[in-house]
Amino acid sequence: MLLRFLLVVVVAMLAVLRALDRLPAASFTTYLTIGVTLALDAAAALTLGLLTWAAVGNPSQAMLALPMLCWETRPFPGTARDWPRPNRRRRACGRSTADTTRRHPS
Repeated sequence: MLLRFLLVVVVAMLAVLRALDRLPAASFTTYLTIGVTLALDAAAALTLGLLTWAAVGNPSQAMLALPMLCWETRPFPGTARDWPRPNRRRRACGRSTADTTRRHPS
């Protein structure tokens, strides 16, 4: 029942995004591929949620466990990348997140 509902949500989402011109005009095969990928993603998320719910004793434990299972361990994966030539925006971001705990001579 839940998986059928998720499939309806995926189809509706694709239809609305295409109707609002948020997705480019493409062939039916392209949208079918996107839909199958989203449906598999939804099925995996549903499976993870149900397995977590079955593994814990009460719902509050599941609420605490699901974010640990779903989110990456690195909070900002793009920040660790070494850019060969940083542009102005990256340099400004680097300056704004610089170490502010150092003492500067007054």
